[in-house]
Amino acid sequence: MHKLAHAAGMPSAISFTVETDGRLPSGDTLGEAIAKVDAVTGDAPAYYMINCAHPTHFQDTLKAGEGWHRRIAGIRANASTKSHAELDQAQELDAGNPQELAAQYRALISKVPSLNVLGGCCGNRSSPPRGDLQGLPKLAQHGGCWAGETGCASY
Repeated sequence: MHKLAHAAGMPSAISFTVETDGRLPSGDTLGEAIAKVDAVTGDAPAYYMINCAHPTHFQDTLKAGEGWHRRIAGIRANASTKSHAELDQAQELDAGNPQELAAQYRALISKVPSLNVLGGCCGNRSSPPRGDLQGLPKLAQHGGCWAGETGCASY
């Protein structure tokens, strides 16, 4: 897909999911995956995202001083802390704790200043949880948006 977008002069973004240990299902770290894609594509993706994982699954992998994390501009986190296997087996949606998730987003923004797209995946609402996201004006100033199930909406 990124090759088609690049050939058409369109920017592309690649989004990775991680397991509860912060690694991709392949076993690669986020940094390794980004380095591999950048090496093969000549840094073609405009940015990277993390999706379908709770912040506790990847927040410790975002260490200061590692250049690859500056390539991450978006996160669509799960509200649930459950693993993918647990979510697949769940009989009911686990909505997690929206206030805790908002606090975790704030912490991620301080670790990854390049973030400008936030959103939700498993367990999240499709519209921005406005009250829960108060205190995130930096994103709104930089054209940030909440990427829910129905697309991207400013908050």
